[in-house]
Amino acid sequence: MALFAFFRGINITLAYPMPDCIFVSRFQPNLYITLPDFVYASVETFKHSLNGQGISYFFEGSDQLKALHSEQGTVWMATNQHILLKLLCGIVLILFILKNLFFFLEKITFIKFRGNAVMALRNNLFKTYLYQSLAFSTKAILEMPWFG
Repeated sequence: MALFAFFRGINITLAYPMPDCIFVSRFQPNLYITLPDFVYASVETFKHSLNGQGISYFFEGSDQLKALHSEQGTVWMATNQHILLKLLCGIVLILFILKNLFFFLEKITFIKFRGNAVMALRNNLFKTYLYQSLAFSTKAILEMPWFG
């Protein structure tokens, strides 16, 4: 269930910033025309942003994340718009499939737990009614307004 929520969050988060870089009129020439050029430039920019700090870079504050976002934004703005659109569609499709796969696995996993919970509730309710005294049953029937 956590993986379903994770992939759903990534899907929504990804859909917000990328169209801002795709559907904008540009006046500068595209530096990255192919997908490998874009991937290489993105990875190099990411490595340059980390400055050898590793994963601790992300926990130092929002200023580092804003700097990373602006540097990646410059790479996105220098990339061919068709490449970015194809990349966005591919990523969204892959995330959609993964999200639904984990949703399906969660449903299959919890079917047995739900079935056992319902069966336990039914058994407990039946035992409660079964072990009631006969005096309770006759008293309850006689007190009903339509019998008396």
